Amino acid sequence: AAKQIALSIDGRPDDYVLSLSADVEADVPAAGLAKPVAGRIHLAAAGGLAGTKISDASFSSSEGNLALSGVFGWGDGLTWNAKVDASSLKAKPFFPKLPLELSAGAASEGTFSAWSNWRAALSDVRVDGTIQGAPIRLRAAGSLDSARQVSIPGISLLLGKNTVSLKGKSD
Repeated sequence: AAKQIALSIDGRPDDYVLSLSADVEADVPAAGLAKPVAGRIHLAAAGGLAGTKISDASFSSSEGNLALSGVFGWGDGLTWNAKVDASSLKAKPFFPKLPLELSAGAASEGTFSAWSNWRAALSDVRVDGTIQGAPIRLRAAGSLDSARQVSIPGISLLLGKNTVSLKGKSD
């Protein structure tokens, strides 16, 4: 359900500005959630026929915040350059047997013009928090392309007292 909806669309299909905000609540018992998900959504975007720039797509609640921003194109194939951030995510209110608190984020960029010509990259992947009281920390970056070239400048994971690190390249 949505309440207090504010929607604004201005311009033409080739040059538009969009803004949306609303209070939302969703009860999804089939997902095994202990309580409904409730919070505020916000979207601010501008674009045209060949793509859009999302300056803010976010969800805020007492259990955490999610935010996405980026530029997405579809005029000559697909392109993206985006960033996602999550802060103070708490799973316990929804899944009482999963005491998990995280903050996370990542950036991604890529292109796709055909199955034979694409590239995707993740950078600045970071996760910090606790799971069942144990610290968790992840740092990662990597890329993959249609020529099956894989590059992983680094992945490091700390979970409790355990650590794993990986880096490499495959042609």
